[in-house]
Amino acid sequence: GAALFNTNPQSINGSGSLSFANIVAVIGVTVTNNNNTAITMTNTAAGTLQGTGNWTQGANSFLYYSGSTITITSFNATASNNLVEYNRAGIQTIYCTSYYNFNVNNSGTKTFACGTTVLGDITIGPGATLAGSTFSHTMQGNFTNNGTFSASTSTITFSGTTAQTIMGTSTTNFNNLTFSNTFATICSTSINVNGILSVAANTILDPVPAVIIGGTGTLTGNGKVNVSRTISTPDFNSQYTISGKNLSSLTVNYTGAGCAHNSADRVKLYDHNGNLLLSKQLIPLIGNTYKYEFTC
Repeated sequence: GAALFNTNPQSINGSGSLSFANIVAVIGVTVTNNNNTAITMTNTAAGTLQGTGNWTQGANSFLYYSGSTITITSFNATASNNLVEYNRAGIQTIYCTSYYNFNVNNSGTKTFACGTTVLGDITIGPGATLAGSTFSHTMQGNFTNNGTFSASTSTITFSGTTAQTIMGTSTTNFNNLTFSNTFATICSTSINVNGILSVAANTILDPVPAVIIGGTGTLTGNGKVNVSRTISTPDFNSQYTISGKNLSSLTVNYTGAGCAHNSADRVKLYDHNGNLLLSKQLIPLIGNTYKYEFTC
């Protein structure tokens, strides 16, 4: 039968896994998940977690949720290092709240129901699709995509207070993408932006050498974009293939650590539309390491 919590505030404690196979109803009270191994709700029905009460994720707790929706009145998942994973093999609607660590897994599309803030890390598992819908979302940790991100008309903003990384086995296709982190955002996998790619002041977009920043959108902003050059592809346009380039207020920073000197190496300067203005042979600054910074 269903699990019913309706008498006084209650906590689920311990380090052993706990699985609920049917409806979990919280009526008029707060239930706090302090289990640091796993609580699993395996019922795939709508409103598997329901009621007029409040479910709170405690610090370092885990919740693996298979219901198609959460219909409880209040769901709090911001405590440090807690994880909520939506893992139904099918369509799920993501409850409208803020999360700390957030995963989607298994087949089917998991769709944001509102603009959502993820305070920790977000992971899209193999076979899973995360849909941004029409909303604006804020990411303050790392973003790992091993499945599919369906951007629609959404805006994603990376605004963490430490360095963030976009990574995973899949190329992520964004609509609008904003970097406002005061540290670097590192791209260790290629991305496409089909709307506006904005790099804010005091922010660095730092792709690793193999990464391509592509798409049909426009690069703009007044921060800094790094070009992690290689001898074979030494210019800005070979790494930033995105269709539109408004560089009038951006700093383009050539970072050559690890690039061996070659007499054919050249640094290329482009105008704000991406047109080549100047091509000069590189002169070593310190040994075989180069760092050229200029503002177009």
